[in-house]
Amino acid sequence: MNPNIYNYFIRFASGLIYISLFIYSIFSPHTILFQLFIILLAIGSIYEIIHFNAMYLKNTIRFFLIVYVLISFFIFNTIKSLEYGNILICVLLIQVCASDIGGYVVGSFGKNYFSKISPNKTYEGIAGSMILCIITGFIFNQLLHQLLDVNFIYISIWMCLASITGDLIMSKIKRLNKKNESGYFLPGHGGFIDRLDSLLLATLVYYLII
Repeated sequence: MNPNIYNYFIRFASGLIYISLFIYSIFSPHTILFQLFIILLAIGSIYEIIHFNAMYLKNTIRFFLIVYVLISFFIFNTIKSLEYGNILICVLLIQVCASDIGGYVVGSFGKNYFSKISPNKTYEGIAGSMILCIITGFIFNQLLHQLLDVNFIYISIWMCLASITGDLIMSKIKRLNKKNESGYFLPGHGGFIDRLDSLLLATLVYYLII
């Protein structure tokens, strides 16, 4: 099998399992499943941070990263406990995914590179992220306006900016650590931090807005 096709298949399969478990834990009547899943993600993320090379990453940065991860997951769990928490969590996840997908798809055609911190990021990709986030925000406004008194287009703009910034922060950390991937978990995705970098900061911003 072509190595590229194999890598895409592994990425797709592991991503599908990851997303399926995430969604199931959110809507499961057993709250403990969601909490266990969040704890697993937090432990995996902290494990990767602890195992960053001490030669390149100062302990103070490592400490603040761990605090940052713990606060983000605590707030993520807090959002879940709010009224309509399941819906609010799904909106957050979809907006972050929209930012990632828009940036990846449109950015693959981009030629104007945005930052040396994340060499694959382009201005075209950022525009793609923003456009897809606003589209999803508009859809949420139409579907949820009677349930939640929230301007989802406004939220979508902030979610996009937070997702991109969160990704850049972790990209910078990986560069300091002289690595392209944060770990070996989640085959095809690099690691927990690689998959959650956008979500961590977006969760904090999202909670402040809602």
